[in-house]
Amino acid sequence: MCSFGVPGSAKDPAALAHCVAPVVRRRRTTRAGLRENILGSWTGAEGRPGVMLEDDVEVSALWWHWAQASLSRYAHLPAVVGVSLFTPDDMNEAYENGGSHGAGGRWEPSCEWQSRYYRRSAAHDTASAVLFGQPCSWGAVLLPDHWRAFLERAHTLRRAAQVPELPCPKGKDPRSCKVVVNRWGRNSWKRLLILHMTERGYVMAYPNLPGRTSFSTNHVEPGLHLASDPRILQGQRARHTVPLATHLFCDKIGLRCRADLQGEIAEIATSTGESPPPPFALPAADEIATYDFYCARQPTGEAGFEAMAAAGEQLLAKQKLDLVNELPEHDPAEYVLRSRPAAAAGAWAGEEVREL
Repeated sequence: MCSFGVPGSAKDPAALAHCVAPVVRRRRTTRAGLRENILGSWTGAEGRPGVMLEDDVEVSALWWHWAQASLSRYAHLPAVVGVSLFTPDDMNEAYENGGSHGAGGRWEPSCEWQSRYYRRSAAHDTASAVLFGQPCSWGAVLLPDHWRAFLERAHTLRRAAQVPELPCPKGKDPRSCKVVVNRWGRNSWKRLLILHMTERGYVMAYPNLPGRTSFSTNHVEPGLHLASDPRILQGQRARHTVPLATHLFCDKIGLRCRADLQGEIAEIATSTGESPPPPFALPAADEIATYDFYCARQPTGEAGFEAMAAAGEQLLAKQKLDLVNELPEHDPAEYVLRSRPAAAAGAWAGEEVREL
């Protein structure tokens, strides 16, 4: 987890010092599991955005510029919980993880904003970013206030006898509709975050560049949730390993891929009389396309946020949580060697904290 603010200049090596030094490495002394590692990795207490990366994720050299530009553009929107570095495929893994055959037998994936179809048809959004009602776990910038609120909600959901399920969207036959995230185990932290976001009508800003070019990619390494079968790995990598944005890519499509940290756009506008497009040609906050968890297009701007929030309130009103589980006061993976110094403030008791 990297927590950062807005430095004075991205060209100055010292500008990134907040993100690369000093580095605190926390290593658990016992196995805790993915959910506990994620939920215990960061509290957002310092009030700055944090970047969460899993161990098989690689980032673009431009990720920091994308993060800064997107935060400057959208972080003020109350419904935005963060910025994704990754563009998912069009199968909407958390909802249908597939699609359906439409008229004439044509395959129609369940989510069509993703840039697999970029500029092929005017019917698809071609803006460089969209707002989507799902979190990203393969590279994301998280806003601290929203993360703290999620941790509180996650604490309640973990005490529930059963994690609430997300309903099928209107117009879908519940007998044939299957919401994939409902089948994820209660140990899935992402399931809890999806539920939290849907309950409140929250969204995350996603890149939408040609060919799903992104600012992070997943190399899909075998592990707890994925077998080492070469055929399975090949199929998953075909879906989730995407090209990373580079300066060459940006130059090729005429995109200005540098955050406006020095007020350069205002200077150019003053000198030329014309205002150039914003970094990454990001759409304005009141113009960016918005999609809910099911990938249904919502009204642009405040009307869309209000519609999603109202749907979330209805979802919450139908929930009846039976809080039967008692959670431990301390990390269940707690194990502290007596010969080691006490953990630093903010660290979990089952971790070793070292200043590098």
